[in-house]
Amino acid sequence: MQRLTNLAGRLFKLVFGWYLVLAIVVTCVQLGLEYASIRSTISSDMVALGRSFSPGVSDAIWTYDRTLLDSLAMGIRQTAIITGVKIENRSGEIIASDGEIPSDETLQGNNWLSPYQKHVVPLWTKCLVEGHTPHELGRMVLYSSRNVAVERVKYSFLVILINSLIKTAGLWLIFYWVITRRLSYPLTALAAAVSQLNVKECENKPQLLEYPYNDEVGQLVSSLNGMSARLAASHYELEQKVADRTADLQDAMAQAEAANQAKSCFLANMSHEIRTPLNGVMGMVELLRFSELTEEQKEYLDAIALSSKNLLGIINDILDLSKIEAGKVELECADFSLSHCLNEAFAMQTTNMSNKGLSYNCHVVPELCGLFCGDQLRIKQILLNLLANAVKFTDYGTITLEAILLGYQEDQAVVRISVSDTGIGMPKAALDRVFDPFIQADVSTTRKFGGTGLGLTICRQLAELMGGRIWAESEEGKGSQFHLEIPFKISQQIETPFQQHQSLALESSTIPLTILLAEDNPINQRATELLLKKMGHQLICACNGRIAVDIWQLGGVDLILMDIQMPEMNGVEALQAIRAQEMRTGGHTPVIALTADAVKGTRERLIAEGFDGYLAKPFLTHTLAAEMQRVCAKLEIS
Repeated sequence: MQRLTNLAGRLFKLVFGWYLVLAIVVTCVQLGLEYASIRSTISSDMVALGRSFSPGVSDAIWTYDRTLLDSLAMGIRQTAIITGVKIENRSGEIIASDGEIPSDETLQGNNWLSPYQKHVVPLWTKCLVEGHTPHELGRMVLYSSRNVAVERVKYSFLVILINSLIKTAGLWLIFYWVITRRLSYPLTALAAAVSQLNVKECENKPQLLEYPYNDEVGQLVSSLNGMSARLAASHYELEQKVADRTADLQDAMAQAEAANQAKSCFLANMSHEIRTPLNGVMGMVELLRFSELTEEQKEYLDAIALSSKNLLGIINDILDLSKIEAGKVELECADFSLSHCLNEAFAMQTTNMSNKGLSYNCHVVPELCGLFCGDQLRIKQILLNLLANAVKFTDYGTITLEAILLGYQEDQAVVRISVSDTGIGMPKAALDRVFDPFIQADVSTTRKFGGTGLGLTICRQLAELMGGRIWAESEEGKGSQFHLEIPFKISQQIETPFQQHQSLALESSTIPLTILLAEDNPINQRATELLLKKMGHQLICACNGRIAVDIWQLGGVDLILMDIQMPEMNGVEALQAIRAQEMRTGGHTPVIALTADAVKGTRERLIAEGFDGYLAKPFLTHTLAAEMQRVCAKLEIS
């Protein structure tokens, strides 16, 4: 509880502080004026003193009596206001002096803060003959130190200081007494009475406060008495409303729970009833593909398969949304490779991108190649939805997935995953509602491209469940960018290669080969090594093109998988070094280019550089095996 303070004391401190500042300022001004007055008096006294001593000094100079001059200088020096005196002849030569004679530098300036006051008295000859013009014999210079004025002002300072202290103390006592008696005591009593008010006891008979004076405090007491009566009435009314609303809320909660249970039961039944015949339809479609069909029948079969897939997607979206809204979604927290998760999700859409003639690119920064803790399946679900939308609404151009590390928050890494396309885009007005359920950019979008408008709603709610957020940036006719920002816990485990839970079913006609892999990403190195070993090959790894060339020069390499983007020496430079040496020594080692650049024309450009094959990342297992088999068969290695 905050310690109570005295109102009179606080008011005194406030007023006394300002009064003290004012008193100090006034005192300083008075002392300054007194000091200036004393210096002016000293200046006048020096003029008078010079006027009285000048005849005697002139006679002594006329007779050139050095003893008398010294005596006169000493006598003038004995005066209280004079701290130094010097007597000069007409040529400026000092012929007598006494006391402190300041230098010319010290005497520069003539303001009232100067350390010395100076008065020059010219000395002239007497006029003994009428009509004779007196001539200058020399001059007498009188000096008075600032200390003389300071000593005189000390007394005035003490008088002014004592006077200010007496006034201040008196005013303080009077002010404190008045404030305490007329304000502090009544307010303290009023506060004590207010603190003892009991609202429940006031419901029947309000407690009234008493104050004898009809001043501002009295008005405050009257207002408090009125407020006490109104508060008692409001308290009773509020308790009645709370009781009524509580009963209504309990009834509404019971009805909502019953409706939620009915909704869950309905969705479960409908899911079972729809999935059961749909499973039969999709199963029969797969069986029909193994039979001999006419082109017309294949067209009908493809239409059935596509309709079945779309219907299944709608059912899954509705169930996911209902689970999220019911709070029944439980997120998994397990260690997984984020980079592998992103590449795998992207690879699942590359076929659709290629079928539409789109170029695509996937870029994951090296900082995301470690293990993170989170729900891998939900991350894939969001990414697949965003990538599917990008493919759906893009007729030409490029689709890009990019993942970057924004920073660290305690034991979490904040990752931003962006999916960009060059499709139809959206107007800015649609960005605020594109994540609402059953909403698309406009009605024509639904008619042309189909869909329920649930996918982005599910993405947003899953992102929020994982402590992240998702938003969109778009311009109509120029494409869209969807950004997913998620915090992941950093795993303390060491990453192991991804293990396939299904058989690879690799059938290759190539004999076991010694393969050199030039790849600067250690996770990709390890994954490719395990994959090739399962295919029966032996793998040698190099982290850049220069090391790859050095290993190749040792001999024994049957095939090279060469990444294009590497430090020190990239894949193209390494290939050029290998081909240059082969020109001199003969022979030819097949080299397959590995690159994340899948833009149209990249394959042709790399083949023209001298590569024997080309694979776009991320590549599937069967794609790698097929390209290796093609290159080996072409060069008759198999």
